[in-house]
Amino acid sequence: MTLNRKRNIINSSKRTGIKEIAGLADVSIGTVDRVIHNRGQVSKKTMKKILDVMDKTNYRPNFVARVLASKEKPRLVCLIPFHTPENMYWEAPLEGIIKAEKEIADYGVTVNYFLFNQYLADSFEKKARDVLSDNPDGVLLAPIFSKQASDFVKKLDNLKIPYVFIDSKLKEANNLSFFGQNSFRSGMLAAKLMEFSCRSKGTIVIVNIGTEYENIHHARERENGFKTYFLNNTPGISLHVLNISSENINNRDSLVEIPDTDISGIFATSSAHIIANYLNHKGKNQITLIGYDLTNDNITFLEKGIIDFLICQKPREQAFRGIYALFHHIVFKKQIRRNNLMPLDIITRENLNDYLEFELNKEGYYE
Repeated sequence: MTLNRKRNIINSSKRTGIKEIAGLADVSIGTVDRVIHNRGQVSKKTMKKILDVMDKTNYRPNFVARVLASKEKPRLVCLIPFHTPENMYWEAPLEGIIKAEKEIADYGVTVNYFLFNQYLADSFEKKARDVLSDNPDGVLLAPIFSKQASDFVKKLDNLKIPYVFIDSKLKEANNLSFFGQNSFRSGMLAAKLMEFSCRSKGTIVIVNIGTEYENIHHARERENGFKTYFLNNTPGISLHVLNISSENINNRDSLVEIPDTDISGIFATSSAHIIANYLNHKGKNQITLIGYDLTNDNITFLEKGIIDFLICQKPREQAFRGIYALFHHIVFKKQIRRNNLMPLDIITRENLNDYLEFELNKEGYYE
């Protein structure tokens, strides 16, 4: 190859491939391949010559081809709750994961699913052990149970397995990234909505649903944010906290601790439809009710006007972007932003349909 020909290739804006690199360095294509993929023996002198040419031509290896050619395909796992009739929230993240899995399947990436009972810490522990036995390259998880999740991610740290949090996060963790809301600030937002919308000045009830509430990170943070807002802005307000065991969520009698009189609002840190069903049964539709998430049951009571506000946290997008973060980190060696907060969307009966239509059609602008 002539010197002028080499200069023309180096100065060309056209993408340079392995064949061109080999010609510019006066070596075989196989030698260039060994340097790029770090396979076999290549002398330091030859390696330097090849690397110099790659630098001058701004050559970047085709990582996709490298992954497809590799015998070891990246294996991701997700550790999230399975959805139940009482709490359909976790159906949405699962849909986001499945969508991401389909999009990255051509790169040889696979996703395994380990689903646990969102109300039982023992179920999380069992599935976490199964994840470790699966020996994945990356993990997407919802660290609902703080203690058990902390123990689990320490094991992932020891194994140098990257992990991404969705829905909630642990403060003392080395997670690659997090996709979700700031639970504390979302609680403060709910309190502000409550302050503006209450029709009377009676007691405000905070309802937490879960067998191990003190161990459920996001519910605890939402409650703390809600209390903090009133402490700083309306310190004399009467707040009543009711913790309902997940074993009793289908029993209306379990809600008898809600004050029968002088109650102006209820803040449900999860499963607002259960409280809405109770209020509807009691004929107390005038009580302001604020909850989370656009599940079908919640939407039904929002449309009826029994739920006043729902704070949405884009669960499908959380999971979809979480899988992609692991994919880009493991396959393309990209730096991933650690905190990715979802917006605090406030949904009412008035803007519900427009919001749902936008979420459905936001991926394209064409019919």
